[in-house]
Amino acid sequence: MAETDAAVPDSLGDTPSPVRAVASTPDSDIVLTVSNVTVDMRHQVILSDLSFTARRGESLAIIGPNGAGKTVLLRTLLGLVPHEGTIDWAAGTRIGYVPQRLPYVRDLPMSV
Repeated sequence: MAETDAAVPDSLGDTPSPVRAVASTPDSDIVLTVSNVTVDMRHQVILSDLSFTARRGESLAIIGPNGAGKTVLLRTLLGLVPHEGTIDWAAGTRIGYVPQRLPYVRDLPMSV
């Protein structure tokens, strides 16, 4: 599992937009708040005015056809893609990623 920082630049050479870690209240179970996020790449709108929250313990699925913007959304949530709007992660939230395929080690056991 890899962890990431929001300060990693976009592969297109653009400066990433800030992704904030915000203090949460003890009774709050919200770990992610996305408000009015829009992503425009090379003058094409990929995500438009996206808003949602994710709470601790919830499952969140990102589904859609190829080219719909799923990877752009994930990279935006990590702070790797310039965007308009705000993305607030609860302070202390750790982000991990396990790739769908490991082409170089096919028999590597994975456990969570």
